[in-house]
Amino acid sequence: VNIIDTPGYANFIVDTKACLRIAGGAVVIVSAISGVKVQTEAVWKYADEYEIPRVVFISKLDRERADFARAVGEMEAVFKCHPLLLQLPIGKEADFVGVVDLVAMKALRYGNDQSGKYTVEDIPEHLLAAAEEAREEMIERVVEADDELMEKYLGGEEITTAEIRRATHEGTMTGKFVPVV
Repeated sequence: VNIIDTPGYANFIVDTKACLRIAGGAVVIVSAISGVKVQTEAVWKYADEYEIPRVVFISKLDRERADFARAVGEMEAVFKCHPLLLQLPIGKEADFVGVVDLVAMKALRYGNDQSGKYTVEDIPEHLLAAAEEAREEMIERVVEADDELMEKYLGGEEITTAEIRRATHEGTMTGKFVPVV
C-alpha cells in the first residue's frame, strides 16, 4: 500500500490532480468546522474524472463550532453524492470523546493522552436510539449494492457484519455511495 498525502492548499492542486491519476482510492478530508472548501471541491471533481473510489473523513470534531451533521449535509449537497455513515461521533466540540461504530454497534472511546489509543465499549444509553436508527439507514443503503443482500433484507433476514463490509466495499468501488467516518 502506498499512501500519497497531498496538501489541500491551492498551490498544490496540480500535484494533487497528478497523484489522483495513479491512485486506487482517496480519503477526502472535510472539516467539521468549515465544511467543504473550494480546493476540496476541485479534488472531488478530479476524483470523479478519474473514477476514483472515495471515503470521507470528517475532521476537527473536537473543536469549537464543529458540527458533524452540517459537514455531512454540505458534503452531500456540494459533492452530489450519497453518504454512507459508518460512524457517529460521541460528544461534540470539547466533549468529543470517540465514535460509535455502526457496523459493529460498539463505542470506540479515545483516551485523553493524545496517543490515539481507544477502548471498545457498549454504546452509551443516550446514543443508542440514534445509533440504531443510523445503522438501519446504513443497512438500507448498503443492501442496494448487492441484489442477493437486498432480497435477504426484504425477506426480513439479519444482515451479518461480514455482509455489510463486503457490500460497503462493493458500493464504494462502484460509486453507489461514499462511506463517511
